[in-house]
Amino acid sequence: MKRILKLSTAAALLLAAALPLQALETDLLFHMGNLDFAGNRSAGDTTIPGTVSSWGIDASVSQKIDDSITAQAGFTMDPVLRNTLSANLSYNSSYFAIEGGPFFGVFNTPGSLLKTGLRASLTAQIPGTIFLTFESGSTLGASLVQTGDYSEEMSEIIGGFYVFDAICSLHLLQNTFSEKDAKGLVKSSFREYSFQADVFQKNVPYNVLLKFAYQLQSKFFDYAPSSTQTLGSLVLGTRITVRVSPLLSIVTGLETNLYTFGIDYLSGLTASDTFLFRAQAGVKLDLDQLTSK
Repeated sequence: MKRILKLSTAAALLLAAALPLQALETDLLFHMGNLDFAGNRSAGDTTIPGTVSSWGIDASVSQKIDDSITAQAGFTMDPVLRNTLSANLSYNSSYFAIEGGPFFGVFNTPGSLLKTGLRASLTAQIPGTIFLTFESGSTLGASLVQTGDYSEEMSEIIGGFYVFDAICSLHLLQNTFSEKDAKGLVKSSFREYSFQADVFQKNVPYNVLLKFAYQLQSKFFDYAPSSTQTLGSLVLGTRITVRVSPLLSIVTGLETNLYTFGIDYLSGLTASDTFLFRAQAGVKLDLDQLTSK
């Protein structure tokens, strides 16, 4: 716990120093929940999560360099991918956008304090009509030989369209973390198929994001005997962003399971009597408002 707090503090200081104050937009979110497997889940565990099993902080800063180029730095704590620092440059034109840069897994295992990777995305769009995004990232040097070696992989495909005062989109998300521990290979993965609708209106100081998703999370233990633990969940979620002032916006969100069931080694289990959730709360700051006055 102390190591994570120190890491979060150091990351926040790095992000604050990464870009000058002028024209900065800053996001800071805290999230927690019991819908995810705990990071230290064992091969013999046959239960569905019930207590709070994950929490974390997401922080990012971004700055427009000109009308089409934006620089961004971020730190995320994810139940599957764990701790990640990233830096990206994005270019946005009328009909396409590209984004890319390095990311670094930090303090994710005792045997590997820093792991480097690359991430990139490409978007094709017809403004105000439709868009299609492909995103992929992976750590470099993915062979897992020594205890503590690990690899991270992430990918997402998004297809969306605009309708009245909403942006509707279909998402396919896949995150994978593979680790070599003292007993063998452990692979954690998260896959999500979702429909999302971001509802907004001009001159209204809030917007609402609605999500309906089918999620699969699994842990594979390459031990003798090997086993795969998988949970499937139908999830309903919402996120509300309220613009309190030109400087400050407040963000709150909640995802909860409609139905959760076990697959593979967890076959036959259900969470009918357990409230499973992911909650988030945070702020968005447009620091350019401070320097423009």
